[in-house]
Amino acid sequence: MLDAIVERMRQDFGDNWGKDRALDLQFAEQMADALEDTPGIHLAGMPERDGDRLVFRCWVDEPLPDLIGADQLALGVLAMVCGELLFTERRFEATQLVYDFATGSADDGHIGALVFAGPHAAEFIERFRQRVSGATNYQA
Repeated sequence: MLDAIVERMRQDFGDNWGKDRALDLQFAEQMADALEDTPGIHLAGMPERDGDRLVFRCWVDEPLPDLIGADQLALGVLAMVCGELLFTERRFEATQLVYDFATGSADDGHIGALVFAGPHAAEFIERFRQRVSGATNYQA
Protein backbone atom coordinates (compact mmCIF):
# COMPACT_ATOMS: atom_id res chain seq x y z
CA MET A 1 0.00 0.00 0.00
CA LEU A 2 2.83 2.41 0.83
CA ASP A 3 4.21 2.10 -2.71
CA ALA A 4 0.84 3.13 -4.13
CA ILE A 5 0.69 6.14 -1.80
CA VAL A 6 4.22 7.23 -2.77
CA GLU A 7 3.39 6.78 -6.46
CA ARG A 8 0.31 8.96 -6.02
CA MET A 9 2.28 11.64 -4.17
CA ARG A 10 4.81 11.68 -7.00
CA GLN A 11 2.00 12.07 -9.52
CA ASP A 12 0.61 15.00 -7.55
CA PHE A 13 3.83 16.65 -6.36
CA GLY A 14 6.47 15.64 -8.94
CA ASP A 15 8.68 12.67 -9.67
CA ASN A 16 11.34 13.80 -7.20
CA TRP A 17 9.02 13.75 -4.17
CA GLY A 18 10.80 11.88 -1.39
CA LYS A 19 14.14 11.73 -3.20
CA ASP A 20 15.96 14.85 -1.95
CA ARG A 21 19.00 13.63 0.01
CA ALA A 22 19.68 17.04 1.61
CA LEU A 23 16.12 17.25 2.97
CA ASP A 24 16.38 13.62 4.11
CA LEU A 25 19.51 14.48 6.09
CA GLN A 26 17.61 17.22 7.94
CA PHE A 27 14.71 14.84 8.49
CA ALA A 28 17.07 12.17 9.87
CA GLU A 29 18.44 14.67 12.38
CA GLN A 30 14.91 15.61 13.47
CA MET A 31 13.99 11.93 13.80
CA ALA A 32 17.11 11.24 15.89
CA ASP A 33 16.17 14.12 18.19
CA ALA A 34 12.60 12.83 18.50
CA LEU A 35 13.84 9.33 19.34
CA GLU A 36 16.23 10.74 21.91
CA ASP A 37 13.27 12.45 23.62
CA THR A 38 11.08 9.31 23.60
CA PRO A 39 11.29 7.06 26.65
CA GLY A 40 11.18 3.31 26.07
CA ILE A 41 13.16 3.19 22.80
CA HIS A 42 16.44 4.48 21.45
CA LEU A 43 18.06 4.67 18.04
CA ALA A 44 20.39 1.70 17.48
CA GLY A 45 23.10 2.97 15.18
CA MET A 46 22.89 5.47 12.37
CA PRO A 47 19.87 5.71 10.05
CA GLU A 48 20.33 3.55 6.97
CA ARG A 49 19.42 4.32 3.38
CA ASP A 50 17.55 1.63 1.43
CA GLY A 51 16.89 3.12 -2.01
CA ASP A 52 14.71 6.18 -1.41
CA ARG A 53 13.86 5.02 2.13
CA LEU A 54 15.45 6.01 5.42
CA VAL A 55 15.43 3.18 7.96
CA PHE A 56 15.55 3.99 11.67
CA ARG A 57 16.33 0.86 13.74
CA CYS A 58 15.30 1.29 17.35
CA TRP A 59 16.00 -0.85 20.36
CA VAL A 60 12.93 -1.32 22.56
CA ASP A 61 14.03 -0.78 26.18
CA GLU A 62 10.88 -1.99 27.93
CA PRO A 63 8.24 -4.64 27.25
CA LEU A 64 5.49 -3.52 24.88
CA PRO A 65 2.20 -4.10 26.71
CA ASP A 66 -0.06 -4.46 23.67
CA LEU A 67 -0.59 -3.41 20.07
CA ILE A 68 -2.11 -0.08 21.05
CA GLY A 69 0.94 0.70 23.18
CA ALA A 70 3.32 -0.19 20.35
CA ASP A 71 1.33 1.96 17.91
CA GLN A 72 1.27 4.88 20.35
CA LEU A 73 5.04 4.66 20.73
CA ALA A 74 5.62 4.67 16.95
CA LEU A 75 3.03 7.30 16.15
CA GLY A 76 4.26 9.49 18.99
CA VAL A 77 7.70 9.62 17.37
CA LEU A 78 6.31 10.14 13.87
CA ALA A 79 3.97 12.90 15.10
CA MET A 80 6.99 14.90 16.30
CA VAL A 81 8.59 14.91 12.83
CA CYS A 82 5.81 14.45 10.30
CA GLY A 83 4.81 17.17 7.91
CA GLU A 84 1.36 17.99 6.58
CA LEU A 85 0.92 14.41 5.35
CA LEU A 86 1.50 11.12 7.13
CA PHE A 87 0.78 7.62 5.96
CA THR A 88 2.00 4.61 7.90
CA GLU A 89 1.45 0.89 7.85
CA ARG A 90 2.47 -1.68 10.43
CA ARG A 91 4.28 -4.86 9.43
CA PHE A 92 5.28 -7.84 11.57
CA GLU A 93 8.57 -9.52 10.72
CA ALA A 94 10.14 -12.52 12.47
CA THR A 95 11.67 -10.51 15.33
CA GLN A 96 10.93 -6.88 14.43
CA LEU A 97 7.92 -4.63 14.31
CA VAL A 98 8.15 -2.28 11.29
CA TYR A 99 6.24 0.94 10.73
CA ASP A 100 6.73 1.93 7.09
CA PHE A 101 5.84 5.58 6.49
CA ALA A 102 5.63 8.43 4.01
CA THR A 103 5.43 11.97 5.32
CA GLY A 104 6.08 15.56 4.37
CA SER A 105 4.35 18.15 2.24
CA ALA A 106 4.00 19.00 -1.43
CA ASP A 107 7.57 20.36 -1.45
CA ASP A 108 9.31 18.08 1.04
CA GLY A 109 8.70 14.33 1.14
CA HIS A 110 10.27 11.53 3.16
CA ILE A 111 9.87 7.78 2.85
CA GLY A 112 11.10 5.48 5.56
CA ALA A 113 10.64 2.84 8.19
CA LEU A 114 10.70 2.95 11.96
CA VAL A 115 11.85 -0.51 13.08
CA PHE A 116 11.38 -1.78 16.64
CA ALA A 117 13.95 -4.47 17.45
CA GLY A 118 15.50 -6.25 20.42
CA PRO A 119 14.31 -8.94 22.82
CA HIS A 120 11.25 -6.97 23.98
CA ALA A 121 10.10 -6.44 20.37
CA ALA A 122 10.66 -10.12 19.54
CA GLU A 123 8.72 -11.18 22.65
CA PHE A 124 5.87 -8.85 21.74
CA ILE A 125 5.68 -10.26 18.19
CA GLU A 126 5.59 -13.82 19.53
CA ARG A 127 2.78 -12.92 21.98
CA PHE A 128 0.85 -11.25 19.17
CA ARG A 129 1.24 -14.31 16.91
CA GLN A 130 0.05 -16.60 19.69
CA ARG A 131 -3.00 -14.42 20.28
CA VAL A 132 -3.88 -14.30 16.58
CA SER A 133 -3.35 -18.03 16.06
CA GLY A 134 -5.16 -18.99 19.26
CA ALA A 135 -2.13 -20.83 20.66
CA THR A 136 -2.85 -22.73 23.85
CA ASN A 137 0.07 -21.15 25.74
CA TYR A 138 -1.24 -17.60 25.19
CA GLN A 139 -2.23 -15.92 28.44
CA ALA A 140 -4.46 -12.84 28.07
